[in-house]
Amino acid sequence: MLDGIGPADELNKHKIPVVADLPVGKGLKDPMKLWLRYKSDSKVSVTRDKLTSARSFLEYYFYKAGTWSDTLQSLTTVFVNTKKTSTQPDVNINMLRAVALPNQAEILGVKYELEDPFNAGLYDSNTEGFTFIPTLLHPTSSGQVKLRSTGIHDPPLIDPRYLTSDEDVDTLLA
Repeated sequence: MLDGIGPADELNKHKIPVVADLPVGKGLKDPMKLWLRYKSDSKVSVTRDKLTSARSFLEYYFYKAGTWSDTLQSLTTVFVNTKKTSTQPDVNINMLRAVALPNQAEILGVKYELEDPFNAGLYDSNTEGFTFIPTLLHPTSSGQVKLRSTGIHDPPLIDPRYLTSDEDVDTLLA
């Protein structure tokens, strides 16, 4: 949009000369993911202490086994067709063996804070548990991208408008 191609009203707000009045930034379809976390009494999760322990390192080094030999990504993926009128799946569900995966900064001991007001104090990367991540594959909700400013280094304003379509809500609840 900074080059003058986009919705004229958006370009005019930022005093950008209009080259072409086109619906740039409209119709954003962002597959929404829900992170459903469950604590567990079982000691089978991937946690920060397990990843950073000498035992885990040595187990991998000598036997190519243990926590380091396993992927931290999804071990289970399920594609679900919630609509009987379609032959394609509309939801993908991934499962992680962790409640909160430690990030690289945390493993290296670097102070890293990510504000998460919804989950503050509920768990950390040493909590045993699992995460299920249902993802809406074909959202009907439509978002948009707008200019924040005329600065080329300023990120755009992104409004995904998740779940503004009743069909999306019904699909995730199915």
